[in-house]
Amino acid sequence: MDVVTQAKQAMDSWHRGQTSAHFETGGRGPGHVSTGRGDHGGVSYGSYQYATNVGGVDEYVAASRYGNRFNGLQAGTPAFTERWKEVAAADPAGFARDQHDFIQHKYYDVQMGRLKDVGIDLSGRGAAVQDALWSTSVQYRGMTRSVFQKGLQQAYGEDFKLTELSDEQIVRAVQDYKHANVQVHFQSSPTLWDSLRDRALTEKTALVGLARYDQVNHNPEAYRGKDYQQAFGEPEPSQRGQRAAASAMADGVLAPGERGTEVQALQAKLIQAGHTGRNGQPLTADSHYGANTEHAVREFQQAHGLTVDGKAGRQTLQALDTAVREHTPAQPVAPAAPAP
Repeated sequence: MDVVTQAKQAMDSWHRGQTSAHFETGGRGPGHVSTGRGDHGGVSYGSYQYATNVGGVDEYVAASRYGNRFNGLQAGTPAFTERWKEVAAADPAGFARDQHDFIQHKYYDVQMGRLKDVGIDLSGRGAAVQDALWSTSVQYRGMTRSVFQKGLQQAYGEDFKLTELSDEQIVRAVQDYKHANVQVHFQSSPTLWDSLRDRALTEKTALVGLARYDQVNHNPEAYRGKDYQQAFGEPEPSQRGQRAAASAMADGVLAPGERGTEVQALQAKLIQAGHTGRNGQPLTADSHYGANTEHAVREFQQAHGLTVDGKAGRQTLQALDTAVREHTPAQPVAPAAPAP
C-alpha cells in the first residue's frame, strides 16, 4: 500500500493516549482489571491501569464523576473489582472518556508543564511525542521529567538542542533510556523486568512508526508512490516481530539512541575512515549511537553523496565498508622464500 494512504489512515484514526492504552491493556478497554501478580503496584484498573498499592485508583475514583458508585468499597478487593466491571459494562464509552480526561488533566498536562519548566517544551510536537509523554506519565508518573531529560541527554549530549531534534529522535531517546534502566525504575517488581524491557522496545517501534506517519501526512508529495519500505528503508512497524526489535540491526537500520555490538562496529569503521564527532571530538567505539556518532554518520553521508539523515541504513553501511577498504593501506606482501 502507498505510504501516503497508510499515513492518512493512521493519523485519521489516532487519538492522544492510544499507544499507552494498547500497551497497558492491549486495548481491552475501561473495564479491564489486572491480576496484580508480581506487580508492586498490585491490582490495576481501567484503560490506563490505575494501580491500587500506589494510590492511583483511589486518586482516580476521588476525581471521577463515577466516584459515588464506589462508596464504601476498597480498591483491590473482589467487591470493588466487580463494581468496576459493572460500571464499565453499563457505560463503556462514558467510563473510557472519563478515564482519558483524568489522565489528560492530572498526568499529561502536569508532566508537560514540569518539562517546560526545565526548558523541554513539547507542546508543539506531533502525535508520537504526545503519545510518548502520555505513556510515560501513566507508567512513570513523577519520574517522567527525569526520564525525558536524562534520555535526551544520554542520546544527544548534555547541551542537546531540542529544536534540532525530530519527533522520531525524541521518542527513540526516551524509549532507549527506559529500556536501559528498567531495574532502576522498577526495583520492586523484578518478575516484570523482562516484560518491561520488551515493552520499551516494542513501544519504541510503534512510536517511531507513528512519528513517520505523521511526517508523511504533513508532507505527502515527498512520499507519493512509495510504500513504507521504499520510504524508510525498512518494513512497516506492524510487520516486525517483538523479539526482532531487541537487536539494533533487526530493522536493517542503525539509528540515534540505539546501543549494541552493531553500533560499536559502525563506530569502529567510522574511526577507520577518519571521521570524528562534533567539533572535532574523537569518536569512541562505546556501543552507543549518541550525538557524536550521528554527527560522524551525517558527515560521511554528505561526503559520499548519500541522503543525509544521520541513520546508518544499508546504503550508508555498504558505502562505509567500501570507504574503510580504500582507506586502509594494503599490507606489504611478504617476499617469497628462496628456492631450496
